[in-house]
Amino acid sequence: MNLFGNYYSNAYEELASYYPDYYRDVYEMQEILKSKGDLLDGLVSGFQRVFDNQFIDTADSEMLSVYEKILGISQTNVSLEERRSIIKAYLTGTGKVSGSMICQMISAYTGTEAECSFDQGDYYNRKNLIITAQRGNRNYFNLREIYSMLSAKLPAHISYKFDMTCESGIEIKTEYSAHSNILPNCGVYCCGQEGVSLCN
Repeated sequence: MNLFGNYYSNAYEELASYYPDYYRDVYEMQEILKSKGDLLDGLVSGFQRVFDNQFIDTADSEMLSVYEKILGISQTNVSLEERRSIIKAYLTGTGKVSGSMICQMISAYTGTEAECSFDQGDYYNRKNLIITAQRGNRNYFNLREIYSMLSAKLPAHISYKFDMTCESGIEIKTEYSAHSNILPNCGVYCCGQEGVSLCN
């Protein structure tokens, strides 16, 4: 969101519009307006940056690093969007651990709905938490990061399985070409003499 919806391209143009037209021919006045305009542009940019850093979806890399340090997340070679998704998932999964909290955490990371349920259990009545989610329309995400989040949030005595469904279209093409394979009958022609005369 743009904090200052400005009609002018820069602060100099806006300042110049407040002055009489004859000042446009005065060199000294123009230079003063340019210097003050640069100062105001820097202030507007700084205000916008502070405002954007209040929200994870618009925070810059430096602010994301602060969040990651607080949450104990270590990232290497990940895009800004990926870092934002991970931070949102960690912040969503706070408080009492429950199925709905885990679903919210997975949804915050993948951008799609998630479902949590328990299976029937084994012979010893040990049950697994089954988490299912759709891949959604994101180009990339890291499954290792999802398992890391789940391991950090879930108590050690709860085992879990994570299933993700990916849907994609497949295009199938069939190509064929016709070849002539008409061969002479064996023994009719001499070797290397196809179509000439019968062997004597």
